[in-house]
Amino acid sequence: MPQILEYIDHIAIKKQSTVLFLIFTPPQENLSILERMNWIYWEEHPSRIKITQWLDTNVIKWRPCAGYSNSGQLEGYDGTIFIDTPYDNSCEEYRKLGNYLENPDGTLKLPYMKFGYLPLDMAIEISSSASR
Repeated sequence: MPQILEYIDHIAIKKQSTVLFLIFTPPQENLSILERMNWIYWEEHPSRIKITQWLDTNVIKWRPCAGYSNSGQLEGYDGTIFIDTPYDNSCEEYRKLGNYLENPDGTLKLPYMKFGYLPLDMAIEISSSASR
């Protein structure tokens, strides 16, 4: 069933804060650029499955979201998720998430994904450039 997804920059604006998100990349090696751009089997993505199960088990809210509103992306949903916890090292939930996702040197523990944050000021800039 079709669903309407919020852009990550719109989520930041609505929350009036920096937001966290995960982007997942194709878990196959040696794909052409076209194959990588068209890879949409997010339901089968091993890192996404592990992370969403861990988030659910640890009662950390998350939901599917779209990328940046100015991306011009016309393809369907690619598996990106918004994680509804503050980007704040003093927050126990954030530290727990960070410890699960990252090694002490800041590299990610699971492959084929990117852990990002979007500051509010950047979200406003992205959103305003998309509406021009």
